Amino acid sequence: MTSKQLYWTDAHFCGLRSQTNVYGLSKITSHDGLTRLLAVSIDGHFITVEYQKSFDNRLIPITREDEFFMASGLHGPDTVEDLEIVSVDMIYQDRNKRDIILAVTYLKLAPPFQEKAPSAYMNIYFLVAQKDSHINLMDAGAMSQIQPIMLDYFPLKLMHYQVDMDQGQAETCFILSGNDNKIHVYSQGKNMLEFFEDQAMVENYFPEFLDVNGCVTQMEFKKLDSTRRLTALGVQSGLVTLFLVNTVAHQILKKLETDMDSSITSIQLFSHQVTAPRPDFLVTPDDSPSENVSSEKHMDEPVNMLITSAIDPAVVFCDVLESDLTKRHVLPLSNSQDVVLCSCIMDIDFDGENEILIGTYGQVLQGTS
Repeated sequence: MTSKQLYWTDAHFCGLRSQTNVYGLSKITSHDGLTRLLAVSIDGHFITVEYQKSFDNRLIPITREDEFFMASGLHGPDTVEDLEIVSVDMIYQDRNKRDIILAVTYLKLAPPFQEKAPSAYMNIYFLVAQKDSHINLMDAGAMSQIQPIMLDYFPLKLMHYQVDMDQGQAETCFILSGNDNKIHVYSQGKNMLEFFEDQAMVENYFPEFLDVNGCVTQMEFKKLDSTRRLTALGVQSGLVTLFLVNTVAHQILKKLETDMDSSITSIQLFSHQVTAPRPDFLVTPDDSPSENVSSEKHMDEPVNMLITSAIDPAVVFCDVLESDLTKRHVLPLSNSQDVVLCSCIMDIDFDGENEILIGTYGQVLQGTS
């Protein structure tokens, strides 16, 4: 792996009014194939970023800012100063990908000069279907059903995963790690307008969650095929555990561990080749169907794992299923800056091969191929 000298051209830029954290970003892909990003600052400002295709097949950036928690007293604590957003995630409630469910975890802070511990909550918003293609959180939130859930632990990483149930159905659940050294799974109730903590889901479908060795700061899933899943868990102490799980028998087939020297800030499970189909706006009439890369083509490609931590260099473990974490590569210059907080895997130069991007607290972005 080599470090690339990349020359960036800004396609679009937008800024948050205040800082966010490593859990303040989510994405969702709509029924029309467009991916939208949702970024949230710790004081409750939400920004949605998306690209729309113009009549001449060009991409137009669109940014909307919604002061979501100020829209109504029913949608959160009374004032912005009373809360601190921790994490956010979005899923679709229906197969048509129109009704959005938004989950937000936050801490309600004590008034000034009061020695009182913050209280933790997760609000789940069942947003009404949008008439147009834009996600307007302000308008949708004011008309949404809301389910507040009080937490007896401090929330951290919030994400979702689609579970293949034994009855042949698929169910999407929220997964939330906490400072209680547990990973909590929230399933949707029968009336579809509530979620509940589902310990039976943990015991029956997530055997890797039953014995967590610390406070999980990062976790990542990768579905290998219809019977196997990779799960990576990174904890505050620096320990990273990789599980190979049989999703039919719900058994752990393999467990691997590696230890960093500081808190885990991000984990990525990825293959070398691009596994996403080429967007339609990049397809020309001269392209043959074989040139449009599909995920099935690279299903058996080796899986790599990227780990970034607070003070250590970023590390890539290659072909984790075969090498058992013995093929270790340190990313060049990844320790030349301050704290590495985030990472992303994408084909940045459109050559059909994934690159690794890491971002630091000092707002430095590094690319490695």
